[in-house]
Amino acid sequence: MHKGYSFRLYPTETQKALLEKHFGCARWVYNWALEQKIAYYQKEKKGVSMYEVARELTKLKREEGKEWLQEVSSQSLGYSMMHLDRAFTNFFKHKKGFPKFKSKKKSRASFTHNLSNDLNEEKGLVYATNFREGIRCVFTRPVEGKIKRMTFSRTKTGKYYVGILVETPEEFPTPPPPREELSVGIDLGLKTFATLDDGTKIDTPKFLQGSLQRLRRAQKHLSRCQYGSKNWEKARDKVARLHEHVANSRKDFLHKVSHKLVCDNQATTLCIENLDITEMIEKAPSRRKRSIYDAGWRMFRGMLEYKCEWHGKNLMMIGQFEPSSKICSCCGEMNKDLGKKREWTCKKCETHHDRDINAAKNIKKIAFCKQNTVSAKILPPDRRDVKPVESSVLEFNEAGTEKDRLTPSRGV
Repeated sequence: MHKGYSFRLYPTETQKALLEKHFGCARWVYNWALEQKIAYYQKEKKGVSMYEVARELTKLKREEGKEWLQEVSSQSLGYSMMHLDRAFTNFFKHKKGFPKFKSKKKSRASFTHNLSNDLNEEKGLVYATNFREGIRCVFTRPVEGKIKRMTFSRTKTGKYYVGILVETPEEFPTPPPPREELSVGIDLGLKTFATLDDGTKIDTPKFLQGSLQRLRRAQKHLSRCQYGSKNWEKARDKVARLHEHVANSRKDFLHKVSHKLVCDNQATTLCIENLDITEMIEKAPSRRKRSIYDAGWRMFRGMLEYKCEWHGKNLMMIGQFEPSSKICSCCGEMNKDLGKKREWTCKKCETHHDRDINAAKNIKKIAFCKQNTVSAKILPPDRRDVKPVESSVLEFNEAGTEKDRLTPSRGV
């Protein structure tokens, strides 16, 4: 099993300068390798392997004027090319778009090391190549397992973090067979973040909307400052801190809700809709787009996926076009005139429904109905550097056929 840890770093001024040099060199090598691959393809009409690009980088480091590449760890440069190679792999598998050049101002500042057991949790120090004296770190929990690699990063607000990937001997627990009586249906929305089939409702905090006024004032002040001045830097830092606060608040809320549903729940199966967030954002008006972004549905679904896998629970997903809100959960009658009504009464059985609760009940029913009508074999996920294990995620499309679910390893 692979797990990830993230801890805050407190480097000295000298260490900050060296970290920034690593960030810059890793970004430069990524862009240089991308440029080499594009140029080679335009000239030869075929691709070039990353091994050949790596050999060219070794020669480049010896050239006059490129000595600064030797001042940083070679592992960080090698991982930059590995990340580019993975980006091309995802592009050819139609998972992502064509790789883009990294910007000094907009891209995430980070670099990766391939290390093992370079921690001193008692003294609170993280060791790495070129950081032999150790970087001060606050360990909020013990690191258990064999360290595979570390990723050092810096946020827009100037905070430094280290992400540690570890490998543990434990295997993922095998989930029990899905049972409808031990399951919960979850309907996600904007007005109410999540509604369960038992009537429980979890309100949407709307973190971004609550900070919009402060963000507008801060961004207005930033636009009036002279670019590059000290006041401009202070104003930019204030805007970044506001955005970071919103993102951290949202992430904390999603972690608490997902933990409550997976761990503090007797249900062994969770049923949700497989929403196409990208398509919804493209078709939504501007204000609704902001609300969808603020809700964090995609992040929430990812948390449910890996937490269900860790704790031996099933996660079943139905297609987003299933009419879960329009069908009466009691008699199955279709209400084609539902529109935007929050409550409605079934004309056939005269049952009064709350739109969201009714949808949650139908999501659970549809998931189990389709699980019983198709070959619901649980397939192992495609994992990077992870031994294939039995997945706990089932996904069904609108036609009722089963699809493989690729579940990447997640951090904690």
